[in-house]
Amino acid sequence: FKMDEHEEREESQEETSSIQTKWESDAERYGIPRVMKATTEEMDRYGVPASGRDYCAHLFIKLKKCHDDTSWFPWKCRKERAAYKQCGLRELTIRAYVKERREEEELDAE
Repeated sequence: FKMDEHEEREESQEETSSIQTKWESDAERYGIPRVMKATTEEMDRYGVPASGRDYCAHLFIKLKKCHDDTSWFPWKCRKERAAYKQCGLRELTIRAYVKERREEEELDAE
């Protein structure tokens, strides 16, 4: 039995959203406010991949719009690309911080 493409996409979105919810609650617990700026409908409309459905998705959408508007001339979307990359690095830093705090709590609990 093979799932059709739509069912596979829904399943991966559910997995991604549960992971994001876990990171979101942990980040908020450590005083890092989290706000998702792109809606699910926007992400579907602009083809944001499951791996990119994070707190930087709104910047991915802006980058994709810029690419579409400029016929994919790479030099015309520098600001959008830089903002998207910077957001990704910030997300990575937040996740590392949350992971470090979790590990500290586990060691304290032992």
